[in-house]
Amino acid sequence: MKPSSAIAITVCALIYAWTGTLRAAPGGTAVLATDATAQLLAEVGQTAKVGQTADVRKVDAKNSDEGFVSLFNGKDFSGWVSMGKQEAWQIKNGIIRSDGDTGGFWLRSEKKYRNFIWKVDWKISKGGNSGAYLRSAKKDLPWETGYEVQISNDPRDDLHCTGSLYGHAAVKPRPDESPDKWHTFQMRCEDAHITVTCDGVKCVDFDQSKAEISKNKPLEGYIGLQDAHGSKGHYVEYRNIKIKVLDKVKR
Repeated sequence: MKPSSAIAITVCALIYAWTGTLRAAPGGTAVLATDATAQLLAEVGQTAKVGQTADVRKVDAKNSDEGFVSLFNGKDFSGWVSMGKQEAWQIKNGIIRSDGDTGGFWLRSEKKYRNFIWKVDWKISKGGNSGAYLRSAKKDLPWETGYEVQISNDPRDDLHCTGSLYGHAAVKPRPDESPDKWHTFQMRCEDAHITVTCDGVKCVDFDQSKAEISKNKPLEGYIGLQDAHGSKGHYVEYRNIKIKVLDKVKR
């Protein structure tokens, strides 16, 4: 192998490790270093094994926003319904913000979703508590009728920390929970299969049909954003809220 090729491959591996995205080396190819990169290529229809050369430009295409629709216009709450006090939610500079102890409860989507990929950036204060809801109902508590993907940085176990399906699926590995810093969730729901990726690292891979506590949960519902679920002085912020509805539905 030429030294220049080795350098290009190493750079690709480093970029993948830090961002969750593998960038193309000169010519658009690189030797796969891990099973994770092979899995990404498999998702875009390219068969490759660790140690083989593959066209990583297809991974770039996979990680684009193609097919995603914005759910937040940066100006108002069009497409969203406040399930608490509307005045508890603020929009400033294209960011949704909730402050602690203001009664916002949660924002839910106007539409229900079944199979989808949902992306959202979030930032939370030190000691804060919030979450993103999957397949929840209008009535009752959204973290009980559906799932809550937890947002926090309190010292919690892996079943209740950031990225977990709160009380249903623990994280492995544990994601970065740093406060006052932007993070990104990508949540994928395909019938009973749910995955959660935080900052490019998959931390939950869950099949609800195999869990007694979860097997009867609905496969369709509203998505939502929890308010700053804490005392005054805490906050949560959201931006870049996008969804891609998946055509594939298993019956």
